[in-house]
Amino acid sequence: MNAFRYTPPGGFVCMEVEKISKSFLEIRVIDSGEGIAEEDLPNIFDRFFHRDSQTKQTGKHPKGSGLGLTIAKALVNTMGGEISASSAPGEGTCIQFTLPISVDSTFLE
Repeated sequence: MNAFRYTPPGGFVCMEVEKISKSFLEIRVIDSGEGIAEEDLPNIFDRFFHRDSQTKQTGKHPKGSGLGLTIAKALVNTMGGEISASSAPGEGTCIQFTLPISVDSTFLE
């Protein structure tokens, strides 16, 4: 949802899926949105985190609750994957995560 929220009209949001090993897929959500400042990037998966730049630019409270990426990280980690992000202001953002192709049945018990 963030990819659509922060990409202006005329921009793009795409998803790529790649098998990176016998056991894992990597999924990437890439957008051409406003990007994230380097100093904010380490915090985007923290609960209730909002970029200060949002408030400075608009004078309004940031969009969203600050929980989406926190929940995504918890889900990915619970399923045995990893999640990370790369971004630069004005150049868009890529959220990438890995997921196991199959789950050990003991995980589901």
